[in-house]
Amino acid sequence: MIRNLRASRPVPGFGLILSAALCIAVAFGTAFGTTPARADQALRDDRITLLIEEMGLDDIIAIMREEGLSYGAELGADMLSGGGGATWRQMVDRIYDVEIMTTMVRDTFAASFEGADPEPLITFFRNCPACWVEEYC
Repeated sequence: MIRNLRASRPVPGFGLILSAALCIAVAFGTAFGTTPARADQALRDDRITLLIEEMGLDDIIAIMREEGLSYGAELGADMLSGGGGATWRQMVDRIYDVEIMTTMVRDTFAASFEGADPEPLITFFRNCPACWVEEYC
């Protein structure tokens, strides 16, 4: 039995109040997605996002888009009459859409990282941002 430390006597109904408070906390935590498993997943997602930022993946995707658009234009000019026209350029533009590419790369990266600890890589890329690029070594 829990006692009121100031009065040194039992607090009536404290067990019932504590049980009700725990039930409410669990119910609200589950309803709002703050269960321990979800909190762990959210923390992991944040760490993967930080790793992606430290690696400069957004810059890499921007370069991939530029190269893809260039290749698409070259392919259209070589293989399609009139270079493929506006429809071809729109298709190539959709294929190399930054938002779509970013989502696909991030999702695939995060899934492939399942079970691995991102911290050593975060530390590596944060402390030596250019040393993984061969020309800077």
